Amino acid sequence: MEKYYLKYKNDVFRFVLSIVKDIPLAEDITQECFLKLFENQKTIRDFSKIKSWLFTTAKNLSVTSLNKKRFLELSDEDVLAQENDSYKLEYLELISPLSDDEQQLVSLRIIGKFKWKEIAEISDCSEEAIKKRYQRALHKLKERITEV
Repeated sequence: MEKYYLKYKNDVFRFVLSIVKDIPLAEDITQECFLKLFENQKTIRDFSKIKSWLFTTAKNLSVTSLNKKRFLELSDEDVLAQENDSYKLEYLELISPLSDDEQQLVSLRIIGKFKWKEIAEISDCSEEAIKKRYQRALHKLKERITEV
């Protein structure tokens, strides 16, 4: 395991850093990635593909970390502490007819201010697919607004 760590740690770190844009967080995720490698070494069948395994794991850990970070930034306590609570309640009521996936997509874009590329990475879809889903969700919302 040490061999893989020494060989790939810098590349994994740079990759994670390109996603999370935070050095201490990238260091933590890189460590966690190699810890997962150590924990899962018995289940890995083809060590010739270890680089791919590491980078996939690093991406997943990074995206999960970003989601947690952004979610915590929008925690209930923060929402309640802000002055414009009625706007947030109206927003939640407005998007309630959307599916869970659509609500998440709209919230990532509007509240989280994620870029299309980031949303595509989180959703494991192409940017074009995300944009189309977003447009459909907005169309549903527009129909809902005109009904009211």
